Amino acid sequence: MSFGWTDNTLVARFEMVDTSIVTHASYDNEPHYDLGDTAELFIKPAQQDYYWEFYATPNGYRTAMCWESGPSTYQGETLPYIDPQLIDVRVGRFDPHTEHEQGQAINQPSGWWAEIAVSRRLIESRGDPFDFTARHWTVLASRYNYPGGPSDQPNTSEAGLRPTPTLAHPELTSFPRLPEANFHLVDRFAELRATRNASSD
Repeated sequence: MSFGWTDNTLVARFEMVDTSIVTHASYDNEPHYDLGDTAELFIKPAQQDYYWEFYATPNGYRTAMCWESGPSTYQGETLPYIDPQLIDVRVGRFDPHTEHEQGQAINQPSGWWAEIAVSRRLIESRGDPFDFTARHWTVLASRYNYPGGPSDQPNTSEAGLRPTPTLAHPELTSFPRLPEANFHLVDRFAELRATRNASSD
């Protein structure tokens, strides 16, 4: 997991070992975590209750969502921000290969990678300025990793958009690490802070 930035874009790159890539995603702005392997990025203003949630799937679909706080729970609102000028997703797969480090041959398994690029324009659309070098925002990167293939029994996705195959229970991972499998523990998000590479000036 790594982050990069320009003056107008935040980029999160995921590199994920995965020997059985599973996805049934076929549209943008779906609950992709119900449909197979998914990379997720959460971004939150440190002093606000709302936060952004973005998805990328192995076959290149994306979702943008903003969660607004409620009395006791968070209420989700799916936003159709799929203009490439606001959020872009690039994905790819890598085969088993060998890398060489300090004269040592290291065998690397197969998997997939995703880059989620979010524009400053989108991040700031709720009124909070996004300073890439300040400590005013927090972040979480997470992953749904489904083993094997789906069963033949239909299931209804959480949003009720359409029937989806029932999948095996996914493995959930995140950075930073959380005390439980709940990616909405906003108090546990990590501080987002970027530094400019002096050699690039």
